[in-house]
Amino acid sequence: MLSHLRFAGDIVLFADRIDDAVSQLEKLYLASLQVGLKINHTKTQIMTNLVLSKKILVNGMHIDETTSYKYLGHEIRIGRHNQTFELSRGIGLTWMAFSKLSYVFKSELLMCLNRKVFIQCVLPVLTYGAETLTLTKKVRNKICVTQRAKERSIDRCH
Repeated sequence: MLSHLRFAGDIVLFADRIDDAVSQLEKLYLASLQVGLKINHTKTQIMTNLVLSKKILVNGMHIDETTSYKYLGHEIRIGRHNQTFELSRGIGLTWMAFSKLSYVFKSELLMCLNRKVFIQCVLPVLTYGAETLTLTKKVRNKICVTQRAKERSIDRCH
């Protein structure tokens, strides 16, 4: 459980069993009340790889079930598609970051400075969260292809 509950925006609770998760959520609800915080029931959801046999209730409020949620900027899903989705999302964000800086890459800056901008501002978008991916040949190839495509775009601008 949380040891310092002053302000909490996004919290994820993990449990091996549904009953344990409900118990954790009830404890969090009571601890929140003690410090004047409230749990937003419309934003509170449960995600499980089990089939729920009954509705989940915390303090008499129904907790909705979900198959995905966003946590600290990442879309979390159950199953194999989580990694594929997250990689595609990261590649899309990389293209957006690159296009926002296209005026820099099309400018008369020296190529070495353009590369520094790319390495410092675009590449981190592509690699952010990559440590959570299982590095298969397919994943590695997608990351490399995206990086090379952006580098070629910079070269074409000059």
